[in-house]
Amino acid sequence: MKNAILTTAACGLSLGISGAAWAEVGSSYVPPPHWNTFNVPANETPPETSEPALPLSEFGSSLLSGDVNLLPLPQEIAAEASSLLPSTPIWDMSSVYGSGLSSSEAPRSFSGEAWRPVEPEAVCDPLFPWFGSSELLFYSLSGSTDRRLLIDAAAPGSTALSTRSVDPGSGLGFDLMFGRYLENGDHALSVNYLNFDPGSETASATAAVAGDWIAAIPAWDNVGYYDDPADLGSDFEDLGSILAAMSDYEVRRDLRFQGLELDFWSFGLGGGRRVSPPPGGGLRWGWTQRALAMLGPSYPRYGFSGLGGALEVPTAGTHQFAVSQGFRWLQIRDEFDFLASGYVAAPGDPLRGDQRYASEAQNDLFGYQLGGRWNYRASARFNLGAAVKVGIYANSVEVDQRIGEAGLLAQYRNDLTPAGRMNVNDRNQSTVLATLGELDLGGGYRLSDAWTIRGGYRITGISGVATTPSLLNQDLYSPGLSARDAANDSLILHGAYAGAELNW
Repeated sequence: MKNAILTTAACGLSLGISGAAWAEVGSSYVPPPHWNTFNVPANETPPETSEPALPLSEFGSSLLSGDVNLLPLPQEIAAEASSLLPSTPIWDMSSVYGSGLSSSEAPRSFSGEAWRPVEPEAVCDPLFPWFGSSELLFYSLSGSTDRRLLIDAAAPGSTALSTRSVDPGSGLGFDLMFGRYLENGDHALSVNYLNFDPGSETASATAAVAGDWIAAIPAWDNVGYYDDPADLGSDFEDLGSILAAMSDYEVRRDLRFQGLELDFWSFGLGGGRRVSPPPGGGLRWGWTQRALAMLGPSYPRYGFSGLGGALEVPTAGTHQFAVSQGFRWLQIRDEFDFLASGYVAAPGDPLRGDQRYASEAQNDLFGYQLGGRWNYRASARFNLGAAVKVGIYANSVEVDQRIGEAGLLAQYRNDLTPAGRMNVNDRNQSTVLATLGELDLGGGYRLSDAWTIRGGYRITGISGVATTPSLLNQDLYSPGLSARDAANDSLILHGAYAGAELNW
């Protein structure tokens, strides 16, 4: 009896289901909008063929034999759930930079009686991974300590020679940059090399009569020459008196800068990446691409970008930003010479040769720097921008100085013991804290997607460095040259620059 009841219920249920299925096939069913994945018109049916409904007799037999499962399978539930989701993600840049789908991946839509693939949107060329720039620097140097060297014996307020007489002034330098985009333009890694050598500066002066000018460095009165260094009672002649008996003076200075930077870049506020412009959306002069194609027939075709070019960012606009952080090494070498000749000996004094004071200061700054770059795209070709870099550095300072004539060094004065009469030939090294800041204001004109001509004004301030004029302020009572005390000077490099950028 129980089996008969179950059999009757199953047959009744199968009759109801088969009737509903038959009515579904014969009706003009319109799917809900969120299921209409390919925008199929309501009055048209996709030409996909489905299995015909089973006749009632076969359907009931299948149900009784267990071949029909009335419960939905897990994959069917998943397919139903996925059809309810929006077909376009919330963050989708395909409307601007292409969907990235190939023709084989293109979705299909139904129109009329035929199925046709939807043409994918234009896809940007892959971004050329390398970039670089080259700039000429028309720099001037200011801010170095000024120290008087010679003054008029009759008018101490007047200056005959000073370290300002040999300030490097202006000169020509260069800045080279080379780098590579990472993660298809999300980030970049760049290397910069800076070189600025304004050349050696020389100044000279000749006194009408020996003795008209005297040295303006009081510390030079504490060094000089003993007639017999081993004799405790030997006469001593200080360097200041010797220089006062000279008539010809010359001062030279050579200051040089060079440095390396390694920076990691990120583009766009809130996240962004460099991209090449979509087809028809850039400046696109093709000679750069043709030049790359000469490297080989299989060389891929790339697109180019840069400041003022395409940038994928969350919001559209004319402002672009880049943030950098990295490490920097900057070396400053400063060499200084002061020479005096034309000695006129007083009666009874020994003859003295030409005197030379030579000093050198070398600074090696190593440290972390943080920077940023802002660009305003005034037009498709012209843009304005500013950049800033700041950093704190460990400055390894090495200084040395020596005084004497050819084959004979001057000595520190010591009237207590001959053993304390040391030669003036000192060297010292120390590590101190230094800071550096750089500001750049400029503009660029884009010749093409790949090339930009750029120019502007740049100023770099450096503090906590040692210079040769600062060494002249130290006393010479005994060997005690201090690199730490000398590293209290500041320098400012500033001037115009002009150059070209490739894909940057």
